[in-house]
Amino acid sequence: MRRKNMSTVEIPWTSESIRPRREGRRGWPLILDWVYLFLLLAAFPYTLYKLFATEKYRHGLRERLGWVPPRAGKAPCLWLHGVSVGEVLAARQFVTELLRTLPDWEIVISTTTRTGQQIAHQHFGERHQVFYFPYDFTRAVHSTFQRIRPDAVVLMELEVWPAFLEEARRRALPVFVANGRLSETSFRGYQRIRPLMKRFLEPIRMVLVQNPIYGERFRSLGVRERFIQTTGNMKYDNLPAPILAEAAHSLRKEYGFDPTEPILLAGSTHEPEELALVEIYESLRKTDPGLRLILVPRHPERAADLTKRIEERGHPVLRRSRWQLNSGSNSEKKSPTPSIFLVDTIGELGKLYCLADLVFIGGSLIDHGGQNVLEPAGAGKPVLIGPSYRNFKEEVERLRDAGGLLVTRDSSELETHLTHLLQDPNARHRMGNRGRETLTELRGASAENASRISNILTPTLSSRGSLPKKNKPIH
Repeated sequence: MRRKNMSTVEIPWTSESIRPRREGRRGWPLILDWVYLFLLLAAFPYTLYKLFATEKYRHGLRERLGWVPPRAGKAPCLWLHGVSVGEVLAARQFVTELLRTLPDWEIVISTTTRTGQQIAHQHFGERHQVFYFPYDFTRAVHSTFQRIRPDAVVLMELEVWPAFLEEARRRALPVFVANGRLSETSFRGYQRIRPLMKRFLEPIRMVLVQNPIYGERFRSLGVRERFIQTTGNMKYDNLPAPILAEAAHSLRKEYGFDPTEPILLAGSTHEPEELALVEIYESLRKTDPGLRLILVPRHPERAADLTKRIEERGHPVLRRSRWQLNSGSNSEKKSPTPSIFLVDTIGELGKLYCLADLVFIGGSLIDHGGQNVLEPAGAGKPVLIGPSYRNFKEEVERLRDAGGLLVTRDSSELETHLTHLLQDPNARHRMGNRGRETLTELRGASAENASRISNILTPTLSSRGSLPKKNKPIH
C-alpha cells in the first residue's frame, strides 16, 4: 500500500486550534448527566438484577466510576482506548511503534469490556497501566482525567462518549482516532443525530481511517476533511506468522490432538451457530471419522449451556478450562476422541487458528455481520464465512477475490464446501497461501499512524512547555 510523504501532511492541531469552552456550553454535559440518570432509573430493575446476578457487570465498577489508580509517573502521557478484544489486539504493533516514535512518553490503556481488560493485561499489563474506561458521567470522567493526567488521547476505531470528549476539549488535549472505521449500521445510527454528532466530534483533531469509505462517513458526520487521512488497517500488522509443520505438530500435541487428525475450527461463533456446526460435523464424520471440531464461542460464558446442549445430541464435550495443556515435546496425553473441544477461555484463538486445517468464522450464518477474518487468513488457513459479513465487508471481499476465502449462502452450502476441502489438501493449501499473501501486502498502517501522531505531539508538547495545571497528580 502506498503511503503519503510525511512532508506533505498538514499539521491539523495546535494548542490554539481547540477553542476554549464557550459560556453557553457549560451546561450541556450536565444535561447529559440528567439524560443518563433518567435512562438509568428507567432501566433500574434490570440494571440492579444484572449487577447482582452477573459478576462481569460488577467487575471494575470502582474504576468505571472514576476511581482509577492515580498514574505515578510525571512523563507526558498518551491515553489509548480500545473498546474490547478486537481493538486491543489491533493496538499491539501500534503501541510498539508509539514507544519507538515517542520514547519519552508514557502510554496508558483503557477498555470498556471485561474481555478487553483481560487481553490488555495479558499484552500490556507488565509495562503499561491498564484500567476501565469511565462511565460517561461528568464526575466519573473528570475524576479519571485528574488521576491519569493525559496529554493526548487516542481512540481505537471510534467510540463516541460526549462527556469524555468534552472533558478532553475543556483541557485543550488533542484527540486522535486511529484505525478509524464506521460500519454501515453505526453510520446510519449516527446520521439520525447528525447535529449532535458534529458537536460531539468537535474535539477530534485527526482521524486516521482504514479506507476512503470510512473517511467519507466521518466527513458526513461533521469532521473537517483536512482532519481525515487514510492510512490503512492496523489489524494487518498484528497477524500471526505462519508456523512450520513441525511447530504445528507440537502445538497439536500441546492441546492433545493427534498430528494426523484433520481439524475444523469454528471461531467467534454466536447462538445458534454452534449447533449448526455440530450437525455439519456429524455429517462430515461419516466420510472422515477422524475429523475433530473446535468450537470457540464469541462469549465464553455460554460454555456451560452449550456443553449441555451438545452432549444431549450424544457428543462428549471437552472444555478448555478443564484441560491441562501438555508440557514437553514427548507428552503423549491426548484429548478424548471423538470429543468436541469447546474453548471457554480468553486469548487463545490466534494460537488455535495455527493448528486448524479449516476455519469457519462465526457471526455470519445469522444476521450479525460477521467477525474478524484476518487472523486465520494471516495464519495461512482456508477461511469460510456465511452470508452476513457487513462488519468486515472490505476484508472479506478482498480475500474472496484473491481466492483465500469462501462465502457461503447457508449451512448447507457451508457443508458442501467443507466436504470438498477436506478431500482436497492441495485446494486447502492454495487457499491458505493466497489469503496470507494478500494480507502481507497490506501491512504498515501501525507505523504510519504512529508517525503521524508523534509528528504532531512532539512539537505540541514543546509549545505547551509543561503539563497543564489542570492535570496535577492525585495522591
